[in-house]
Amino acid sequence: MSLVRIEPVRPLRGIAMPGHKERSLTRPIELLEAPGRLYLRVDPETVCVDLEGAVLGGELLGRCQGVGVHAPTSGRILAIAEAPMCHPAQLPSPHLVLEPDGRDAFRRSEPWTRLPEPAEIFRRIESAGLAGLGGAGFPTALKLKSGAQRTEALIVNAVECEPHITADAALLREHSDTVLRGAALVRRLLGARDIIIAVENSMPEAIAAIERTARDFDEDFRLCVLPALYPAGSEKQLTEALLGREIPAGGLPADIGALCLNVGTLAALATAVYQDAPLTHRITTITGSAVPRPGNYCIPIGAPIEDLLCSAGCAPEDVARLIVGGSMMGYAISDLRTPASKTVNCLIADDAGAVAPQPPQQPCIRCGFCVEVCPVSLLPQQLYAYSHSQQYERLEQHRLADCIECGACSWVCPSKIPLVEYYRQAKRHLHSAERERLASDAARVRFESRNERLSALAQAREAELLERRRARKLSHADRSAIAEAQQRASAAAAAADGDGDGDAAAEPPQPAGDVNQLGIALRQAQVQLAELQRRQAPERDIQHIQGQIEALGERLRSAASESESGSGSEPKPESGSEPKSKSKSGSS
Repeated sequence: MSLVRIEPVRPLRGIAMPGHKERSLTRPIELLEAPGRLYLRVDPETVCVDLEGAVLGGELLGRCQGVGVHAPTSGRILAIAEAPMCHPAQLPSPHLVLEPDGRDAFRRSEPWTRLPEPAEIFRRIESAGLAGLGGAGFPTALKLKSGAQRTEALIVNAVECEPHITADAALLREHSDTVLRGAALVRRLLGARDIIIAVENSMPEAIAAIERTARDFDEDFRLCVLPALYPAGSEKQLTEALLGREIPAGGLPADIGALCLNVGTLAALATAVYQDAPLTHRITTITGSAVPRPGNYCIPIGAPIEDLLCSAGCAPEDVARLIVGGSMMGYAISDLRTPASKTVNCLIADDAGAVAPQPPQQPCIRCGFCVEVCPVSLLPQQLYAYSHSQQYERLEQHRLADCIECGACSWVCPSKIPLVEYYRQAKRHLHSAERERLASDAARVRFESRNERLSALAQAREAELLERRRARKLSHADRSAIAEAQQRASAAAAAADGDGDGDAAAEPPQPAGDVNQLGIALRQAQVQLAELQRRQAPERDIQHIQGQIEALGERLRSAASESESGSGSEPKPESGSEPKSKSKSGSS
């Protein structure tokens, strides 16, 4: 709807240095074909395609540090091989080797004509393998989720302050509509109030393209044209200059309600969401004194740098120095077979005539020039002194972790001290010490957990042993009590049986005595049962005693009924009759 120009709230700190950008902006962006081999860095355990199998362009191959890796073109997977990593150390790392078949066939895509729910948008962004294309390579999906629910301003970072790099300027010049479309999408996704587009005043063609394209959108944009100072494009400095709020030490722009995204990242995001196209290519500046055709090229990710230089007319044997990234924050590599990663935004190939020898280092004269140009307000001369003397605790107190390693202090140093190299060595030492501390803490936690586990196991075993001993004692007492009760019950039953089965000539049985003996045996058995139940004796012993009690009760009832029937059958004297002894005495 409208494009309003604004001014920065805070002044920028930095250096005005030669850009060397004219040579690479004379030609439009050129698409490079895939070379004979592509090397795509993956974590081997995440590979989801068959080796020796065919793949289509855009097909998911695996993941690298949590970010999806997709095939830039169709072809055949040859193997998983070691290749140098695109990193200053150039350590070997597992890569999938893809042999293109020349057809450039892509998988079937599902373009969107209207936006679905935010969850589905996040899913497509995450599945597209998007990472920050400004150089950091942070996963875009995680960055968006970290800024969700608290983003007030979206900053479109087009401040290409590094010398030689013109990839963002070329992208805005030719595809500004895609960039603004991605910014509008992020605004709707996160509910940001403002979209601020930050560009340098040395990018007139990009500024004109933004002003021309913004009229076609139903969005309000703010354009801030900044002076061409290095390092004005750093995320923290740019956010503080535009919003006037300082980011806390160790914090992120999201902590003050801002989200900063590179223009290349926004273009890739819009392509991924609307066209269902994963990140397989990126725009890279190829320049330098050894490059006959400098310019900006859309390169397939995973192409060896040697092949990319050849596509720009550069012979590998003419390269005396190759820098990946800008001349200030980039790093030199020696192996031209290194495959290009998603973070390679510039390749600077210089011949022997352009490589000047490093001047000798002189002692620090405490001029203070480094303090004036530091974009994060550090004391570089103090950091150098503490790094040189290995006073690492003092380095932490002076916020070495906040150094962005821009190299501005080294650029202005009259003593030609490579300050950034000292800072990097100190950071590596601190990182190693931190890893050792974390490993030591983890080992201590494991040791304490093991001791607690063994102690608990010993206590459980001791308790189990005591329980077994108690059970054995109870079992012995229960068996003795059961045997005693059985003996008493058997004796009572034998006495009752012996009295009932005697000779007819013997004295008549005494039923009352039998009943008394059985009652005594029954009461003793009941007392024994109560004792066993109190001791929680085994169930089989309790059931045995209960059986004895039931048998004794049955015999007791039988004996009682026999006693009652015997006393009822005794003859009674008839009425009116007298005993014989009385009649005899009367007659006499």
